Amino acid sequence: MRPRYAVLMSGGIDSSTVAALLTQEGRSSEAIFVHYGQPAANEERSASQTLAGYYGIPWHEVTLRGMEHDGSDEIRGRNDLLIAVCLAVSSASSIAIGTHSGTPYADCSGAHGSAWQELLDVEYAGARRLFAPLL
Repeated sequence: MRPRYAVLMSGGIDSSTVAALLTQEGRSSEAIFVHYGQPAANEERSASQTLAGYYGIPWHEVTLRGMEHDGSDEIRGRNDLLIAVCLAVSSASSIAIGTHSGTPYADCSGAHGSAWQELLDVEYAGARRLFAPLL
């Protein structure tokens, strides 16, 4: 049986909270860690593996090459990239992401999540969902 949720798992508190919510509700899920050249990749990988083990969900890593990171806090289009990668590598019917409205970034807004859902509805005829419970 394919997992119903693919959790974009950075190992931070936001993605961990989403994984905890899904686990507490007994939902089938898997963790997807995306290594895109972020400075804290090793720490994030370790934390995400530990958390996936704790929640008893399969863990997968995707590595992207050729991305440059200038060390600033913002990586333009990061959540778009993460969602697209997750859609490409997972057959889960829902992509779960820990974005929350407590940041100034456009890709962490309800409007961004709604726009992605509209795109998913067009591309997958409503068969795939974006799950962002912290928004």
